Amino acid sequence: MAEDISQGFKGYNGLIDSNFDHVNVWENSKLKTPFPELFNMEYEQNPRGRILYSSKQNKHIIYMDKNLFKSEIKQKISEFFNINLNQVIWKKDSHYNTNQDELNRLFND
Repeated sequence: MAEDISQGFKGYNGLIDSNFDHVNVWENSKLKTPFPELFNMEYEQNPRGRILYSSKQNKHIIYMDKNLFKSEIKQKISEFFNINLNQVIWKKDSHYNTNQDELNRLFND
């Protein structure tokens, strides 16, 4: 799901973020209809990420699950969102982690 930068939330330090959040978007069953296997899954079970835009750096900052850090996946993401690969700062973030062992350590379970 994507939102035009001009519609985004202008936050701290020149960062523009989407108004969407994963929990509410995931609950929208219309988005899952083409993929019935997703109906029995929670959003945090799927690799995901977030794209911010830095107006100060004139670059997109893409946070995502470390399992997605592959050149072919980065290429597909940049094509889908129409972002030049040279205008991206790629970052890993534990918030987008899908590895259950690492999540358990993170939350001390």
